[in-house]
This record gives sequence, C-alpha cells and structure tokens, in this order.
Amino acid sequence: ASNLWCDELFTPFSLLSNLETIVLHPLAMSIPTPTLVRYISEFESALAPQIDSLLSTIASDPGSPSVDSSIVEVEGLIDQAEDLVRSMGIESRGCGTDVAGNVRDCKKRCGDWRTEISDARSQVCMPLVVVLPTP
Repeated sequence: ASNLWCDELFTPFSLLSNLETIVLHPLAMSIPTPTLVRYISEFESALAPQIDSLLSTIASDPGSPSVDSSIVEVEGLIDQAEDLVRSMGIESRGCGTDVAGNVRDCKKRCGDWRTEISDARSQVCMPLVVVLPTP
C-alpha cells in the first residue's frame, strides 16, 4: 500500500489499491500548522509573560504613580493578544479538537486578563483628561 498525504487536512491516507478503497488513519488529527505554532509561541513566550508581569506589578502596588501608564500598557498588550488569538482561531480550523482546545485556553486567558485589569482599574482612580479646543 502506498501513502498519500492530504496537506489541507494534515491527515494521512492510505490507499489500498487492491480494494480500491481509501482508509482514513487517525494519526496526526491534531497537528497545528507552522503558522499556528508561531502564533502560540508568540502568545506563550512573548505576550503572556509581559502581561502577567505588568498585572502583578499593578496588583502589588495600586497606589504607585506608574500604575496609570502600566494599565495603559497592559491594555495594549491584551489587545495584541486578543488579535493573535483571533488569528489562531482562523488558522486552527481543521486541525483537530486538541488544537482548538489550546486556542480556547488562550482566549480564556485573555478574558481573565481583561477581568484582572478591570478590577485593577476600579482600585486605581485614574484622572479623566479632557482636552478642550483652543479658542
């Protein structure tokens, strides 16, 4: 029997020529694409540690003068993480349930971060800056 590979689904097929039947083998049903691997790596090794560190800093000293800028910075990083998770969701289509579960976990982390930053923001009274037009 010779092996065929369906690149779109990342699923191996075995062609049994004497039976003229295609049999699906469930090997590698959850193999992420190289692009998805890069997205997950960026999320886990670049964005998540920065966000966790900033949230920890904000929580440890909510009265610090630098908290306002840290909140703005972490909100920007969370926005980036959410954009990346949206891209991961698109890229993970057809890669299997394990991969989709990993993407859901990343999405949940973004939601948890949003909750943490919302809680931190409520503890810190950030001044409202209003820019009035000059006469």
